[in-house]
Amino acid sequence: MTGLSYLIAPALGGVIMQYLGAATLWRACLVIGLLIACAYPVLGKVQQPLKQRQALKQRVAGPAIGEAWGDD
Repeated sequence: MTGLSYLIAPALGGVIMQYLGAATLWRACLVIGLLIACAYPVLGKVQQPLKQRQALKQRVAGPAIGEAWGDD
């Protein structure tokens, strides 16, 4: 998804700047930034159980070949 954002963001930013002005562009950046900042704690809570399940699966399955040979 990062590649797509590198393609869309400059074009969208240019269109917003041209037709709606710099103030609107900066306000949109502020709103998007605040939304992303608020999403981080929520995503952290979602990610924690996933990490625990992954760790449990690794303990049950045993070490991977690289881990068993010391290739960390």
